[in-house]
Amino acid sequence: MPSLSDPATLIAHVIVFLLSVAAHEYCHAWVADRLGDDTSRRMNRLTLDPRAHIDPVMTLLLPGLLLIMSSGRFMFGQAKPVPVQTANFRHPSLGMLLTAAAGPLANLFLAAVAAAGFRAVEYDSVPWEVWADVNRGHMFALLVIETNLVLFVFNLVPIPPLDGSRVLRHFLSRSGQDLMDSLERFGLVLVVLLSTAGLGRVLGPIQTKLTEILLWQ
Repeated sequence: MPSLSDPATLIAHVIVFLLSVAAHEYCHAWVADRLGDDTSRRMNRLTLDPRAHIDPVMTLLLPGLLLIMSSGRFMFGQAKPVPVQTANFRHPSLGMLLTAAAGPLANLFLAAVAAAGFRAVEYDSVPWEVWADVNRGHMFALLVIETNLVLFVFNLVPIPPLDGSRVLRHFLSRSGQDLMDSLERFGLVLVVLLSTAGLGRVLGPIQTKLTEILLWQ
């Protein structure tokens, strides 16, 4: 979590976060478009431009307030959800599953690419004069890995409106799907409550293990 006392690091976190959520939402839009739903294309959401995916309240105001109120210990936010019309899919439930999974998988891919870059350059393989540059590169790669693994793991929690609920819904019975739909109106509140109650302590070890796997540790 970025420290409020280190503006440069905080700015780097914000930039990486915005670019990562833009990739996340773009992949939602791209898969939906490929499966027959062009809603995101018509609404100019099929883009990697972070500005198209920013929600003033959920992406900027809420995370900023939580960060300040918690003295840098807690932050929660989300991008503007990509609009999806499942009726446009040939197989609506499967189409929604694939569209939902695309976002977290995009974050996992970005984390894997950053980890590959981290592993590619070792201190003992470059002159000592560029060690400082290598260190900055490693720190940036770790930031990309951390941010994207947080997005990957967090978004797979099966609580609406998180992507994990869309994936899980495909495998539920009709009654289970109805229950999931009924939770939709309270989902965001549940996510915030669970986050403040210590959801990070449950997800943290998963993120750590994934980091170790990607870095071959």
